[in-house]
Order: sequence, then structure tokens, then C-alpha cells
Amino acid sequence: MIILGIDPGIRTGYALLDVRSPKEYIKLSGGVVKGYAGVDILLDIMPKPETYVIENFTLWPKLAVKVSHDDPELLTVRYIGALTSHIQRLDAKLVFHQPAYKQGCPDYMLKRYGLWETSQTPHERDAMRHVIVFVRRESAAASRLRQKGRVL
Repeated sequence: MIILGIDPGIRTGYALLDVRSPKEYIKLSGGVVKGYAGVDILLDIMPKPETYVIENFTLWPKLAVKVSHDDPELLTVRYIGALTSHIQRLDAKLVFHQPAYKQGCPDYMLKRYGLWETSQTPHERDAMRHVIVFVRRESAAASRLRQKGRVL
């Protein structure tokens, strides 16, 4: 299964992974793009994945001052809107993750799965983390259903 993880922002990180199992991943592509042109390139040139996992944006009151300094035009929100609009026209699954989900995949897991490269940006790594957390959560949910005698 091919999954594209996206960490949207002023520097949008992405990671296109071929998921063989919840413990086996092959990185097909990854990096960082900037601006709407970068987001367009990301969506138009990349092979079309079956699933897109996008880090969502929530404006928490205690972080509003930081956001107003780091991203005063709320470009992150605009990029998420552009991504959502484009992806909804495709025959693909779209999943949103809260930023905290990436904490479910610390650095040692990226290293264990052979996905750690010193040249990667934090945004690219975060995109990979979202894919891995998504796959592990889906696998765990399927396992729970099988244990209850329900077939997917």
C-alpha cells in the first residue's frame, strides 16, 4: 500500500512510503516543498497513493501568539484546504492526524524501520511519523476486530 504523509506548513514536509506491513516500510520519496507551487508539484507529480495522511491544524489559545509570529497569514491552514480540495477529487482515502500523533513514532522507530537519514528535515520526518502511526493504529484496530470475531 502506498501512503503519502504530509506535514503542512510554510515548509511542507512529505514522505511517500510503500507499506509492506506495520513493521516494513520502503521510502519512495520525501522532502520539503515551499508555497502553493510546491504543494501543486507534490500533488501533481507524485505517484498517486491509496491514502493521504495529513497533519491537521488546531489553533489552541495558548499557542495563538506563537502562531501569529511564525505563520501570521495562516498559510498552514490554507495549504491544508488546498490539499483537501485536491485529494477529495481523487479516489483516495484522506486521514487527518492531530500534531500529537507523531509522538507515537519516536526517532528510534524511524531508525528501526530504516527510514532515518541525517539529511532529512524535521518536517519530512514528521510526515513519515504520521504514516507509521496511521498504519500501526489501523493494524491494531483490525486486530481487535479479528479478536472479537468480526471480519474486515
